[in-house]
Amino acid sequence: GTADAMKSTMQLVILAVMLASASAVTTFDASTKDDTRSSYRATDADATATGNLDVALKVSQDVKEIKDILAVPPIVYTDVKAKYIANLKSLAEDTPTTEPAWKNFMEHYATEGGANFITDYFNKAIAGTAPGFTDANSRKEMIEKTVLDMLGMHLVLSALWQAQAANDKALWDRGAALFIGKSMVGETDGTQTSTTYGRAQKRGGNYGTLHLTTGEAKVNTVVITALNAGRDAADSAAMNVQYDLILHQYKVLYSQATLRYANKID
Repeated sequence: GTADAMKSTMQLVILAVMLASASAVTTFDASTKDDTRSSYRATDADATATGNLDVALKVSQDVKEIKDILAVPPIVYTDVKAKYIANLKSLAEDTPTTEPAWKNFMEHYATEGGANFITDYFNKAIAGTAPGFTDANSRKEMIEKTVLDMLGMHLVLSALWQAQAANDKALWDRGAALFIGKSMVGETDGTQTSTTYGRAQKRGGNYGTLHLTTGEAKVNTVVITALNAGRDAADSAAMNVQYDLILHQYKVLYSQATLRYANKID
């Protein structure tokens, strides 16, 4: 009868939803309103992984909120510090020491914060009293580059390092989400300008490495290609190859940045 038909239909709907959720993927797309760019499809969409990815994607939003405060003079440094403490400080101080790049930085800054060197540097820029931290424009740059570049880089590399060591696809997804940021929604651009992806776009514009059609920086294309290859890697050894490629591109990116600012100082 009608009741049985409705019951059967409802069961089919429930089954379809369950199957869809079981096979769902999350795509991090770096496209803008004007250009179609690289994307990454996450492998694991269960509740735990989705929560993990939400946390990773929120980082770029938190960085964006700090950048927005810095963009409005006069800068309210107490608001900037409050945002950092609430959303980013625990991440900055929770990066595992086994990741090679992090370990090198921590040892270099052993007398300036040690494992908490990111927070130490951030706090000096907020206070604005230590030698080298008193100029208003410099403080603004230091704060932005600490939360976007230094913290962003270490979060990405740490997630990918842990992922390749354990052949952990969910952690690899996290690294990809941290690198790319939130995707465009409708006509609203995502948060790529507050991630390493966004920094590479800027340097690509400076050095003429933007793709003529998509406008994507070569560094970003190479990194996202490696992220996708690492996701599909059969084992830790294959995933490590992609990690090394991504680490190399970070060196390319920040070599570009160093040369650019050295030129400005000269």
